Amino acid sequence: MREAYYYRQGQKVPVIVLETVRVIHTEGERSAPAVKGWTSRPITNQYTLLIREDVTASAERSLIEGSTLSLLQDIVEKERSGAKGERSASTPIIKQATQIERPDLRVFPVASHVDGGGALLCSGDIVAQFRAETSPSRVEQIANSMRLFIDRRLSFLPNGYVFRISGNDDPFDCANRLVEQGHVLWAHPVFLEHVPERNGPALLAKQWHLQNTGQQGGLANIDISAYPAWSFTQGTSNIVACVIDSGVNVTHESFSTPGKIVPGYDFQDNDSDPSPTTSSHGTSCAALMTADPTSGQVSGVAPSCRLMPIRRPGVTNYLSLAEAFGWAADHGADVISCSFGIDGRDGQRWILPDVARAALDYVANHGRGGKGCPIFWAAGNGAESVSTDEWASSEFTIAVAASTDQGIHAPYSDVGPELSICAPSSGGVSGIVTAQNNGYTFEFGGTSAASPIAAGIACLVLSLAPNLRGSEIRELLEKTAKRIDPKNGAYDNQGHSAYYGYGQVDAMAALRGIPALLEVERATATQGMDAGIRRVLSYLNSSNAGQVIVSFLSDRRLSILAAMQASKAFCDALGRILRVVASIGAALDTGGQGRIPDEIWPDVELACGQMITMKSVATSKS
Repeated sequence: MREAYYYRQGQKVPVIVLETVRVIHTEGERSAPAVKGWTSRPITNQYTLLIREDVTASAERSLIEGSTLSLLQDIVEKERSGAKGERSASTPIIKQATQIERPDLRVFPVASHVDGGGALLCSGDIVAQFRAETSPSRVEQIANSMRLFIDRRLSFLPNGYVFRISGNDDPFDCANRLVEQGHVLWAHPVFLEHVPERNGPALLAKQWHLQNTGQQGGLANIDISAYPAWSFTQGTSNIVACVIDSGVNVTHESFSTPGKIVPGYDFQDNDSDPSPTTSSHGTSCAALMTADPTSGQVSGVAPSCRLMPIRRPGVTNYLSLAEAFGWAADHGADVISCSFGIDGRDGQRWILPDVARAALDYVANHGRGGKGCPIFWAAGNGAESVSTDEWASSEFTIAVAASTDQGIHAPYSDVGPELSICAPSSGGVSGIVTAQNNGYTFEFGGTSAASPIAAGIACLVLSLAPNLRGSEIRELLEKTAKRIDPKNGAYDNQGHSAYYGYGQVDAMAALRGIPALLEVERATATQGMDAGIRRVLSYLNSSNAGQVIVSFLSDRRLSILAAMQASKAFCDALGRILRVVASIGAALDTGGQGRIPDEIWPDVELACGQMITMKSVATSKS
């Protein structure tokens, strides 16, 4: 083995380059090429592993779809022990590297972090972000001087570029020279890594997470209060829920309502068909968010919202995954749910590369036209610290833990200070029922289920309050979460638990918690008049008659928000009324009385006529 390094957040990350395994680029070849002295193991339609024949026998685990880490882990561990002199009878002697006599192939190294972990497969690409003042012509000049080919620019990353290296040049060396010569803010090789789906224990269940009456032995009322929330909204077609996963069976009856599916993308095969190959994981997650019970047999949390399916790379190319996030934001995703990650980390970190960090930043802070797109992430099923999962614990993602139908911590669910919220899943008496590729399953669970359930509530919230920012959605869900298991939850003075975050998500409580006046002001462009509007509300609250008016409006606030989404005329009328109210408030502040113009009364009549028939929040049960 030889030592190398790459840069991450400006710091050198030491790695060791393995002698007995390589990765080759095989795009366009239908079968793995024969290379003398090496055994070929295809891993994707573009990349093949080459394992030196003298150690192939020691790494004979079967290569099933997505098991690259399992295959490589033995090789990594045996080369480590061989290098340290800690050989056993089964440890191969590491010989000098065998040359690969195929000049027609692009061959790249496989490495491992010095402090442990799995294998890093170099793809032959480099991703970098140049300084803002670096012009495209200067980038091209730098690339030419370093034998790099510009592949493309990245839409989600200002001055971000992807380069292909020349021939069999060392990707570590090429990326490091970009950093060390001061050309870029950061650069690193594009690595491939297997990131498995977070599947949970299989238990029979029904959709108790929507409404728990104690069926199948569950604890009554341990649910997300979906039915009370649905009396105000089941979502709207204006809100797009995105699932980045193993693909979604878009022909499933649960998604067959006209207009339900918006165009997605397959970042595994680089085409517009996000259908899965064998795994039902993505279909199950998507159904928990948006399945329509009028066409299928299960319901998502937000059944009237639309669905954007994105198929991620099975053997994860971090650049492709970063581009998937950017693509989702650029194509209209409002909420994103992710249920994949590396469990069983044993104290080691699943790192968040700079290119992925930049993509998450772009989505969380610039998605939805600058309001920010919330990214929900399954916290993990390793019963370990979520802190070592830099994706789930990132400041750009909302880490979702799992709770059971008994209202307690699911034993597999990760724990830690970065948990935001929890949502119902398997681990108790019952699991989660949802769709799968060829029908339905009673065996879904894990934090894989918890994340899309929580994300579905965000879809309901945005259906009534589409002007909320991504950070406000996180705060709202945390503030309105149920503090379950108070005896054992160990909630701190801020109301946070290492097991449950701020508690279990509650759809009706989240809707109740929407800052309705702020949303109305944003929707009607009267936010700058807030002081005058609140002055009038304060004046009304000073009398019994005025309190009746304020209470009437407050009790119907969710219905008012729903009506604003359904009727432009109603929304416009409210805007004109608020402008008059603001002018009256300004007059009150100067000792005047204000004036109600005659032309506003048709708007008042329209608004009041609708409000009289509206459902009151006070009459809903949660």
